[in-house]
Amino acid sequence: PGIPPLVPGAAVYRCITSAMESRVLETTANILTALKLAGAIGIGSVIILVLPQAWFSFFPRLKRKNSCAEFYQTKGETPYG
Repeated sequence: PGIPPLVPGAAVYRCITSAMESRVLETTANILTALKLAGAIGIGSVIILVLPQAWFSFFPRLKRKNSCAEFYQTKGETPYG
């Protein structure tokens, strides 16, 4: 939900404006700026989405010893009757 507002719209707008006015060097600089911003946003998004999964799979959650399901399995009963 928070990623779409991060699109580098201002840099792309400046790039298109300078291209329409035939300013080649400014257009190239604006293209590179827009690509750097888009790449940084993409890499940051991937890191934020992948890093927690890798972290929590490397350190698995400790299993509770006295869970409800284990209690009823050892007693031979079901929790509802």
